[in-house]
Amino acid sequence: MEVQTIYNELPDIHDWAKLTPFEFKYFQYPTRIILTATKIVDIYYTLCTARMNLHFLDNQDFGDYAKDEVSKKLIKSMHL
Repeated sequence: MEVQTIYNELPDIHDWAKLTPFEFKYFQYPTRIILTATKIVDIYYTLCTARMNLHFLDNQDFGDYAKDEVSKKLIKSMHL
């Protein structure tokens, strides 16, 4: 199975980022809710990193993604 096929079949989870508990929410909700939301957002960022790795894996040459300085730094930080 090609990586592109796997990548396209993944469900969209970008709604999870809306659960980020900002400072004003700490007074509105109990601690257990805040900790749960923090864990969901942590898992969201972990899955986003995995998706980014799948996206890079589909390319034969990382140079296509590292055309500018910011992209090069992102790729280096992911693969350290």
